[in-house]
Amino acid sequence: MEDAVVGGGSGNAMGPSAAELADNSGPIEDRIVSKNWSVRAGAYDELLAICQKDKPKSKADHYNQHCG
Repeated sequence: MEDAVVGGGSGNAMGPSAAELADNSGPIEDRIVSKNWSVRAGAYDELLAICQKDKPKSKADHYNQHCG
């Protein structure tokens, strides 16, 4: 048998993914409801970081402020 590559692709790598092209700027409120999972995940991580900066038992209500 010959050592031939199966698939016969052109050898070019695929272009950038939707996650790499995603616009992760703008208000957190808009990014939380984005259709792009990567943008939403980044917004959730950012909101989590904001909440973790608060003192324990803080009365700050970041979820309602940012996710009206």
